[in-house]
Amino acid sequence: MDYRIFTRKAEENIAAAECEYNYGRYNASANRAYYAMFHIAVAALSYHQILPPRREWEHGWVQATFNERLIRRKKVYPAKLLPDLMVAMTIRETADYRETMVSKKVCRRLLRRAQDFVRIVKEKLEEE
Repeated sequence: MDYRIFTRKAEENIAAAECEYNYGRYNASANRAYYAMFHIAVAALSYHQILPPRREWEHGWVQATFNERLIRRKKVYPAKLLPDLMVAMTIRETADYRETMVSKKVCRRLLRRAQDFVRIVKEKLEEE
């Protein structure tokens, strides 16, 4: 599996999240920010030959496996990234499924977090 496809998806999603934020579409921005993080986590897992049991990248599996295998065990990525995927998914679920809107402040924090997450993981993938 070519991990670079998921790296490109992450880049596309972070660009979309930034664009949506700039236009005041905070729910759409939060959705894309989460998917940028999800896709770069998939890229990292794929790069390290850690593949899902049923060949499907399920959200819970990706989060748990990225945190356990690549942060806690192998220490490939810094521990400060541990909560990021779960926090982003919770905000994305609010954006997509709840009867409330994601605020500009929450979205701005998530976007910064997503930009950092994608940058850190991508830089590590590029240096290996």
